[in-house]
Amino acid sequence: MTLTRPKLYLHIGRPKTGSTALQRFLADNAPHLQQAGLLYPLAGRFQQASHLFAYACLPQMCTAAGLPRPDAALLWQQLERERESSGASAVVLSSENFWFASPADLPEDLEQRYDVQVIAYVRRQDNVIASSFCEEAKAGIVALDSDVELYALDGVRLGLLDYLQVLDAWAARFGDERIHVRVYEQVQARGIQADICELLGLAPDSLVFAPQPANPSLPYDALRLAAHADQFALGNMPRRAFLHGLSEAVEHLPYDADYDAGGLFSGSLRERILTRFGASNAEVARRFRQSPRGELFPGLVGEHHVHPEDALEPERIAKLMIGLLISQERKCHRLAQRVSRLEKQLEKLLSAVEKPGD
Repeated sequence: MTLTRPKLYLHIGRPKTGSTALQRFLADNAPHLQQAGLLYPLAGRFQQASHLFAYACLPQMCTAAGLPRPDAALLWQQLERERESSGASAVVLSSENFWFASPADLPEDLEQRYDVQVIAYVRRQDNVIASSFCEEAKAGIVALDSDVELYALDGVRLGLLDYLQVLDAWAARFGDERIHVRVYEQVQARGIQADICELLGLAPDSLVFAPQPANPSLPYDALRLAAHADQFALGNMPRRAFLHGLSEAVEHLPYDADYDAGGLFSGSLRERILTRFGASNAEVARRFRQSPRGELFPGLVGEHHVHPEDALEPERIAKLMIGLLISQERKCHRLAQRVSRLEKQLEKLLSAVEKPGD
């Protein structure tokens, strides 16, 4: 009798394509997924993602994160024990850091043990660069008034955006037919959570979906507020708390194209970026998306990329400030809940210690 291999879905990223939202969704719904025969394992999980499996292939990333390099053999043993214990017929591992790993560093017998399916989300290169710039501006890594053309056309940065080069390596290991490429711009409206359900064959009715944010990244005026905050020489922790609150506060703002920070990158600059990747994107579309015409991404036609408003509109700033207060209230509420849980645990512990005869 031939035994059917369990499926292993490897979600490899890429970064800036909603990986964090996807991982939060998988972690929040792990019990429901297991009932459907799909395991999102605790083995190798770090910050809601399967990062330790990727870190085992990326010692330099472990060093940067201040973590010891995980024992790869032990991780895969733990995964198999967890899968057997759960009775699951399929496993999903999710880490955008797999994008930077070599598939050759995965276990040699992985294909014998699992039916491996690789899931990769790709995003139009100019949008990745614009999103990265805004994220780095928020973190204070680059100045908001930096030369965006120099930033966008940096050779090292562009070298990381050749999707064909990465997907070639995964296809060489597992075969073109096992590489599932999804286009971020095409799934963004309905959400990556719904898309992963379709890919994994999950019925979404019993699953918990987080609401889609109106502003997935900070608008330009919020980024300017973050830049102004740096003038007060905040320490690292207060600055992080302020940025977290600001990120939550923008949920109270409707999307406004006039304040979209992506407008810092003009249409002509975006065209230059996309021209560079035209041939490789077309090959990705033909090989992994079965597109005879080689169209991977929606084009720039109809898009208007205008420099965002420099003025800080009082009504929007007032809403942001109210949002910051709401964020602070949420934080206090979460802290109170944690304290309450700890108090209950402490009461149970003290009660057990004080039992007569112990």
